[in-house]
Amino acid sequence: MLLQDDSVFVAAVAENQLREVGIALLNTTSPTLTLASFSDSHRYDHTLNKLRLYQPSKLVVSRQLGSTNLNDVLRAAFPDTELVVVSRKYFNETNGSLCVKQLALKATSVPSDSTMYLALGAAAAVLKYVDFAMNLAFAAGSLRVRVHARTRSQQSAVASYPSLACLHRSQIELCGCSGAITLDYASIVNLELITNARTHDTKHSLYGVINHTKTSIGARLLRINLCQPPNDQATIEYASLFLTLSLSLTYSHSLTHA
Repeated sequence: MLLQDDSVFVAAVAENQLREVGIALLNTTSPTLTLASFSDSHRYDHTLNKLRLYQPSKLVVSRQLGSTNLNDVLRAAFPDTELVVVSRKYFNETNGSLCVKQLALKATSVPSDSTMYLALGAAAAVLKYVDFAMNLAFAAGSLRVRVHARTRSQQSAVASYPSLACLHRSQIELCGCSGAITLDYASIVNLELITNARTHDTKHSLYGVINHTKTSIGARLLRINLCQPPNDQATIEYASLFLTLSLSLTYSHSLTHA
């Protein structure tokens, strides 16, 4: 029997006028805070891709200023997800840094670039929201913090940003997506990798057809691998060899029982 993914994610998204985006994803079931910061296109492909991997139940955003259309893009891409609009003052980098420092596990490496303040501001907003709206608070040293860095240069810039420099490297888990291709959101939709085009459900999509995982972690890993396929030659060759062997064994088994 397949186990459903019982994780519940709440996300906060922040951006600046340069279209740099910061995301904070909070797993309220298994306390984990995932931070990501990157530059995005006018279509917000990477932002939508990242959020689609985790399927948050609520999206916390700030009231928009200027010509940005991020909130409209999020509403269109996630019609079944509640969009919570709050004042921009809750996206406070300093408060986010203090919260992360206080709540991070004592034994859990930090990249940082010029846009990390957006992710910290998003962290402040999402933690404030779950405390106020969901009555959910975390004890000091109880939250696993994961920082997603897209490039090796970001990964090597450990604790270079002032608001994160106070954190001990053992408090943060560094996660990268080097060795993988990040597909744009339109390609994921058109190829029906995660949802089908007719009902927008996982049924009859590639993910729905091949998903025979037994745990929620396995299901999420499969979803990530479909949206961020590897581009490392050794990994591709290993996967190809494994697939060839699996098909060979299946064929031999069918002949034996024919």
